[in-house]
Amino acid sequence: MSQNTSSPKTKTILFIGLGIAAVLFCCLTLASLLAVAQFTDFLPSLTSLFGPKWSSAKIVPGGTDFYMAADPNFRDMKNAKQLVDIYSELLERTDGPGEIESTLEEEYSISFKEDIRPWLGPEVAFAIPNLTEAINNEEPALAIIAATIDKKDSDSFLEKLRGNIERDEYTVYTNTYEGVTYYVQEVESEWETPTIFGRLKNFVVLTTHEDLMKEIIDTSQKNQGALLSNENYTQLLDSLPGEAAAVAYYDMEGFTEAFLANMNTGVTPPQEATAQLEAFEAVGVAMRLSNQGVLLDFVSTFDPEALSAQEEAFLANEGRILEHIPAGALGFLSSQNLDAGWRKLWTSLAQNPDFEQQLDDLGSSFNLTLDEELFSWTRGEYAITLLESTSQEDMAPPVSGYSIFEVNDQAKAESLMADISSLAQMMLFQPLETKTIEGVEVHVLEQAGLNMGYGFPPQHLVIGVGEDALEAGVSEDILPISSDETFQAVIGHLPDRNRGYFYVNVKNAWKFAYGRMEEYDREIFDADVRPYLEPLQAIGLATRVSDPEEGEAQGTIFFYIPTD
Repeated sequence: MSQNTSSPKTKTILFIGLGIAAVLFCCLTLASLLAVAQFTDFLPSLTSLFGPKWSSAKIVPGGTDFYMAADPNFRDMKNAKQLVDIYSELLERTDGPGEIESTLEEEYSISFKEDIRPWLGPEVAFAIPNLTEAINNEEPALAIIAATIDKKDSDSFLEKLRGNIERDEYTVYTNTYEGVTYYVQEVESEWETPTIFGRLKNFVVLTTHEDLMKEIIDTSQKNQGALLSNENYTQLLDSLPGEAAAVAYYDMEGFTEAFLANMNTGVTPPQEATAQLEAFEAVGVAMRLSNQGVLLDFVSTFDPEALSAQEEAFLANEGRILEHIPAGALGFLSSQNLDAGWRKLWTSLAQNPDFEQQLDDLGSSFNLTLDEELFSWTRGEYAITLLESTSQEDMAPPVSGYSIFEVNDQAKAESLMADISSLAQMMLFQPLETKTIEGVEVHVLEQAGLNMGYGFPPQHLVIGVGEDALEAGVSEDILPISSDETFQAVIGHLPDRNRGYFYVNVKNAWKFAYGRMEEYDREIFDADVRPYLEPLQAIGLATRVSDPEEGEAQGTIFFYIPTD
């Protein structure tokens, strides 16, 4: 594994951000697999004929920035039946597979069932060797690779594809490189993308650049220098679950370098923030199926020196804060050690030469002291919780929520909140009202039907919006989220000893929104959204640093889709 020469501070939020970004991969891949499942009534399991799963990596160049592979034999995979049963009828009703078939027929005169399915093997892959080209506003070279189980049928498909392109009045010529014959479509304009296609042993390959086709041929002929021998790739693949319906790999080093070099914001990012990005080396993602839903597992590798001075910040969250989140919450985010995160942010901002002057100006304007010790009163767990509001006031928002923090120095926390309260009263020309809620003294500001306030239940600080949220936050007698069956089902699929949770009760959330829709919007929702969303009960995400010495972090996103 290559080592980064810098010693950056890696933030947990980056792991969470990578996981959330990967949701798009999951959704697109799952939709594609479900669509393909409509065509593939059966595909025999032929992994033994092709070697290890995702064997297309043995012909993809080793320096490839992005690689994704999926098993089109989705219908026969373990735990796939429930997803097919739930969503296949919807796809048929919305003509999803029919539209795919129609597009192939109309645009390319290709029939999936007749021209592709007879030879399609257990793997389809997509690769972009150089993401820098996309960042530089260039058209990146890309390749689509599909395993073939019948060379004669796949060769017939390629001949038919050539003939169809020629019927569209394009010239297609034959080229041979290193003993491999392939076809090249000529284009007349730089705005057109050519298609280069051929078969390399057990793979059908389509690319957009002839140089890429030659590079793939070289890689396959030499049996070295392939992605399959890339140390970052193999480390990530070994760390991901074996039974995956699809995998993806991102080489972050080249991508980050190009991204930072092409920032056009006019603002130079702080060195600390740049170092955090440069710490990441690669990210691997795998989508797998359980009998209760879909899991998106991801692993990232990074410079282990980034953890040398902050091991405490990556200790596992013990989940104490879960006892202060009600079971009926629409969702929440939990983590720990806000103080460490603030100090790292402060260090980053302080690299700006104008930082001290800007800080003095801000402090003078708001009469509020901002310093590195701002959150030194909390080093434990905290959570941000969203609730359905029960307020009957006309101006009250439909949702409420609160943040709750474990407090290790209440005097400092009270001082901070007193300063913030004075600022709020000064800006809104209204004093805070002191109330007692659940035996806890709470300071509340009522403004336009909105109750905002804070209180100090034992060993905690609660800051809430909405009186019901304040009551839930300070109460010692709530039914906690940890006892909720849906939440229990979700976290049972997430890594333990994690840094905290991101959780959304999708069922409660969409029903809450549905109750506030106009009739017209409900009709659209019922027709186009509800059939797909209704089976999904909840989404959960958790991350952890699994190997600080080697520089490896893991996480899982779970989409809870129960059968009953």
